[in-house]
Amino acid sequence: MCYVACQPFIFTHTCICIDPLSILRVPYQKHYVPSQDILRKIISYFHLVTGIPKNRIKQSLPEVMPKWGKVRVANGGDSIRCASSTRSEELERNSSYYEIEVSLPSKKRQKTAPIFQRELFYGKLEMILVCQLPQDEMWGTIAGTTRILALITPCVTGGKDASVEITKYQTTTTSIITDIQTISCVVGRVLTRGKWGIIDRSGGLVKTEFIVG
Repeated sequence: MCYVACQPFIFTHTCICIDPLSILRVPYQKHYVPSQDILRKIISYFHLVTGIPKNRIKQSLPEVMPKWGKVRVANGGDSIRCASSTRSEELERNSSYYEIEVSLPSKKRQKTAPIFQRELFYGKLEMILVCQLPQDEMWGTIAGTTRILALITPCVTGGKDASVEITKYQTTTTSIITDIQTISCVVGRVLTRGKWGIIDRSGGLVKTEFIVG
């Protein structure tokens, strides 16, 4: 069984529709309660994108957030497995490493409207959570909507694009929560001389783009 994400929210015995770009797959924990550490990351994410005070966000979030183990990017995209659903990195191909494409405001000073520039990030998908926001006017335009959240651990790659240049990493940063739509595709890894090389064969593909205002 798989659960398809699309709007509006529709339920049948075979699928749940939430978001048009992500197809969620088992394993599935319906009554998952995030740990306090993960909850703090969720609160920080919503604070960043909405500006709502953290204490108000904490009071408004649901206690239970269903947890999923895999996601497939719609329209023929890749299937990405959460690290928590991978039985052993030694016994099977680890498909939990992903690419994120983000458009960020240019660091150069602009007298007119900001110019956005494309940046890439790579990392590991740890967990997928479905967060149903309440019908509270505090949430503005996203009140009553279902948000698909990803717990990710970014790799330190300096913004390099592994589809066009050699990209390696040794370290990762602290895990964060973000929107599942920032994830573009699966990437491979190869260990060489104490560093992990990123194998990105997505060049030329249409990818999800997430604009940070």
